[in-house]
Amino acid sequence: MTLTDTVPKESPAETLERIQAGHSKNDERVISMISAHYNIDPETVHPRENVLTYKAWKSKGYQVKKGEKAFRIQVISKSPKKDKVSKKYILNDAGNPVMTSRKGNACVFFNLQVERIKS
Repeated sequence: MTLTDTVPKESPAETLERIQAGHSKNDERVISMISAHYNIDPETVHPRENVLTYKAWKSKGYQVKKGEKAFRIQVISKSPKKDKVSKKYILNDAGNPVMTSRKGNACVFFNLQVERIKS
């Protein structure tokens, strides 16, 4: 086990790519919640494609429309694990940070709630 003071940060594009590659047991609940709210076909709701966080939409060149309210969903987030004594990040044998998971909430927006940023 190795310890380090810093770990590399993801760029917004890297974060979006990681999110879109994932799958969640929560997907059906998100699809149901959004399709019921907008009274649309559930087949048109695709988490991680047209249901994203504010930062994810921003990295794709979109802005949330004024007055729109986010949908709150439960997520499991992963972050680098720190040693309790030294407060340094723990690295595995390959030199990558050891990750830990925790439950949390995320605020997401459907594609009908955003518009392309005018340049």
